[in-house]
Amino acid sequence: MLNTYTKTSQLPNIDRSLISNDLFSVAEYIVGEGYSAKKISYNNILSAITYSITSNNFSLSNLNDIDITGITNGQTIIWNNGTFIPGNIGGGGSSSIIFHDINSATHSNWKANGSLLNGQVLSYNTTGTAGWQNTALSTLFNSFVSNSSTTMFKDQRQPVKYVSSNYTCPATESGTTYRVTTNDLTIKLPTDNGTNSLTGVCFTFCKVIGNTGVATITISGAGYIADSIAGGTIKNNTSSETYANITLQNVNLNSWIVTSAHGSWVTA
Repeated sequence: MLNTYTKTSQLPNIDRSLISNDLFSVAEYIVGEGYSAKKISYNNILSAITYSITSNNFSLSNLNDIDITGITNGQTIIWNNGTFIPGNIGGGGSSSIIFHDINSATHSNWKANGSLLNGQVLSYNTTGTAGWQNTALSTLFNSFVSNSSTTMFKDQRQPVKYVSSNYTCPATESGTTYRVTTNDLTIKLPTDNGTNSLTGVCFTFCKVIGNTGVATITISGAGYIADSIAGGTIKNNTSSETYANITLQNVNLNSWIVTSAHGSWVTA
């Protein structure tokens, strides 16, 4: 019995590549006579397909979604709002990208904030439904400055700490300015563990107006502050120098140097 197929999807699979000598049985229907079996080779099928393509002059311009009007040598076709049109490609040829006005109608991740204006930038806003939003550069800058969790454009002032009792500075507070508010305090520098773990750590110490007492900075063990003795000190004991300040930096193990100072600081 001759199997009849009305769709190509109903044809049985062939588990090898076709060769030129392969024959297929097809049914030819003739009005008034019915079906009759005919043999057709793979070469016959290939020739028919080739003839159909060449004789019908297939061209990109014949496709509904391609418009190659004005295309020039070296161009390709690019997708543009539902149609392929001529466009330039990179890599040797000139190319350009034009940003047209963006709106929520054409971009699902666009959060409309009116039309794009001169001087505005696109910033990603996660408030509510996340998306891109046009924003004035000044507004964006101000949000960075006021947001203390941001690492760019925020207030870059060094930390300040008020000291009203004897205090040991931890290495984690490197860069801190200590304002010594109480008379006759002793502030102790951290001690290196023998691996140069403190190299680069620095602190600034300031007496404030009203502090007419002695401000003493000390280090334990075999440490040195400038030309002090081992485990020595550096202090300001001039009562009139309420403006006195000094910045110390660790340069090697427990050796500290003076990088700047105002007032009379004496080592011992």
